[in-house]
Amino acid sequence: MTTTSDRSAALQKHAQKVLDTYTAGKGPNNVPGAVAYVSDKSGKDVIWAHAGVKEVDKQDPMTKDTIFWIASCSKLFIAIACLQLRERGQLDFNDSIDKFLPEAGQLKMLKDGSKPNKIPTVHDCLAILSGQACALFNQDLADWFQSKGLPPTANLDSTRASLFTPYASQPGEEWNYGFNIDWAGMAVEVVTGMDLESYYRKNIFEPLGIKAITFKPRSAGLLDRLAGSHMRNENGEVIPFMQLLLPEEDKMEAIYPGAGLFANGAEYTKILVALLNGGTHPITGGTILKPESIELLKKDQLSGKLVDDLEREFDQVIPAVISKGFRGCLAPGIKKNWSYGGLRLKEKHPTRGHSDDTISWCGVQNSYWWCDFKDGTCGMVHAQMSPFPDKATENMVAEIESQVHEAYAA
Repeated sequence: MTTTSDRSAALQKHAQKVLDTYTAGKGPNNVPGAVAYVSDKSGKDVIWAHAGVKEVDKQDPMTKDTIFWIASCSKLFIAIACLQLRERGQLDFNDSIDKFLPEAGQLKMLKDGSKPNKIPTVHDCLAILSGQACALFNQDLADWFQSKGLPPTANLDSTRASLFTPYASQPGEEWNYGFNIDWAGMAVEVVTGMDLESYYRKNIFEPLGIKAITFKPRSAGLLDRLAGSHMRNENGEVIPFMQLLLPEEDKMEAIYPGAGLFANGAEYTKILVALLNGGTHPITGGTILKPESIELLKKDQLSGKLVDDLEREFDQVIPAVISKGFRGCLAPGIKKNWSYGGLRLKEKHPTRGHSDDTISWCGVQNSYWWCDFKDGTCGMVHAQMSPFPDKATENMVAEIESQVHEAYAA
């Protein structure tokens, strides 16, 4: 009879072999370094594997404690924070977002400068329906920045204005990926009178024993643990790349709530473990949400045409950053929906293997997480790579995650 420890040992051995294989070179099928962390409802380590180096052509090894820019994996925290405020009666998801952010009520439509049909609600922001886009994968918005003499990356220049661009689509009428949920995160700051990291620390991090997730890795003393950024050249070889979001912290006007966190996979997964246990971590005993809020976190939020929007192709404004839209996360051709917590498939994932009772998402430098409420597993796999999606990283994630689900189904 296979014991829990035997299963974990086998999965750890398999994951380590996978990471060793994928980090054994610099070619099209390799990544410079990677970390995989997996847990289950017990909150104990199932997999904690690492291999390769933090930066290509350097000898500093990847470690289990390496910090990554997790980009859009940051979005889950905002949803949790908003649900906490909803539990306390401090935030109504039907409120217009300009109640908290007056700038949102002054913006016009990108296409013709007209007024939007409505101002988005908190719900619209959480469900990615606010009408805001991102210039990295929306050509019309990139052209708008260019008309002002600015590159598309000005959408990430850490100014407050960069988070308030014209509406790329009518609020509530299109699932348009961009700075949507960021507005909900900014509303949390207005409601609580706290900056978002302080709010997270008190209401999410401390209850779960999290110490290494931050918007400001320099101030937090985590720069020496940060993985370098990489990309593939035209031959598929791995080369160094700029850090897409590592601002000068003393000059920041604004953080990016939906894309700005730096984290370690083991720390991030503590949140997923709590979600698997009705909102309370089984080891720390800390509670971040009530069970009914977790059901709302998982609930489908799109209907009709909005579901079809999940199959859309995004523009490749900067191919070195985004090469094929969000196909790596959105599982094209598979029945799906969107929840406040992330993507919800309506069937088993064809390569990664998680069930139809899973929330999952990713980050633009190829970080992937999942939380499967059916088999009780959760995890995160990182490789700091551009462009997104990176096929080698996708294959690496699938080889590790699919084995986890197979083992827990046995």
